[in-house]
Amino acid sequence: MLYTTAPTTGYRFLSMFLDSLIFMVAMWILSMLFLFPNMPNMAEMMEPGHEPPTFNFWPKYVMYFIGAIYALYFCKDSFNGKSPGKKIMGLQVVNHKTMLPANPWRCIVRNLFSIFWPIEAIVALANPSRRIGDFVAGTEVVSYEEIISENEEVEYVPPPSPKYLQAIISYIVTAMIFSFISIQWTNFISRKIQPQSLVPYISSSYNEEISNKLEAKYDSSFREMMTSDVRVYDKMKDAEDISYVSVILYVNKPLIISEKELYDSVVNMAKYIYPTNTVHGKVQYAVPGSGQSQSRHMVTNVWTF
Repeated sequence: MLYTTAPTTGYRFLSMFLDSLIFMVAMWILSMLFLFPNMPNMAEMMEPGHEPPTFNFWPKYVMYFIGAIYALYFCKDSFNGKSPGKKIMGLQVVNHKTMLPANPWRCIVRNLFSIFWPIEAIVALANPSRRIGDFVAGTEVVSYEEIISENEEVEYVPPPSPKYLQAIISYIVTAMIFSFISIQWTNFISRKIQPQSLVPYISSSYNEEISNKLEAKYDSSFREMMTSDVRVYDKMKDAEDISYVSVILYVNKPLIISEKELYDSVVNMAKYIYPTNTVHGKVQYAVPGSGQSQSRHMVTNVWTF
C-alpha cells in the first residue's frame, strides 16, 4: 500500500531546485552539442554590405529541437507524477480528488504555470502541496512511502504503472506546440531587426559606369578621411523607373564634419552625378576592422535614402 502525507516546505523547494538544476545542466550539454555550433555569426551579419542583410537565426530543424527540449521540462512529471527531483525527494503529483498519480495531461497543465515562477514559488512557500498550477489542473503534491503490511489479511496493492502511451503522446503534442512558438518567436525577432525594407533591386541592372563615377567623386571629395564603395542599379523590381544606390563609406580618420554635413554631401554629390532619376538608396558608415557600422536611410524630394 502507499502512505501519503503533505510534503514539507524544505522537501518541496529542494525538489524544485533539483528539477531546475537537472534541466539547466541538460540544456547546457545539448546546447554545446547542437545549438552553439549552428549559432549565426552576428558580427558577420552586422558588417556593412550592399546586399541587404538577412537575419536568419538557427535553421528550422534547430528550432524544432529547441521546442523539444523545452517540452521535456513541462512534461517532467508525466511518468506517474514523478519528475527526477520529486523521485529523489520522495514526492509525487496526484489527482486532488482520487489521490492517484496524475495523468500526463494534468501534469503538463500544472507545469505550464512554471512560467510565472516567482508567483508560483511564493504560493508553494505558503502551501507546499498546491501551487496555482495545481489548483488549475486539479492536482497536488504529496510525500509518498510504500509500505508492505505484515498483516496477511491486507492484500498488497502495487502502485499504478506509468501511462507510457499517454506520456509519449502528450510529449509529442507539447514539443510540436513549443516548436511552433519557437519558430514564430524567431520570425518576429527577425522582422524587428530586419532593415526597414529589403530592397528588391534588379541585379542585372547594375550600372558600372555611374558606380565608378560616383565612387571617384566621393573619394576625391573626402580624400584621406574616408574611402567609398558604391553600387548603382538602374531598376527596381516593383518600379523600373526608380534606381537604387548603395554607398559604403569606410572611415579612415576621425570625422571633422558633422553627420548631417556628411549626409548632405553624399546626397548632393549623388544628385550631381545622377540628376534625372528617382532613387532609393542607403548610406553606411563603417570603421574598417572594428566591426562597427552605422546605416542611414535618407529622404529628400527626389532621392530616398
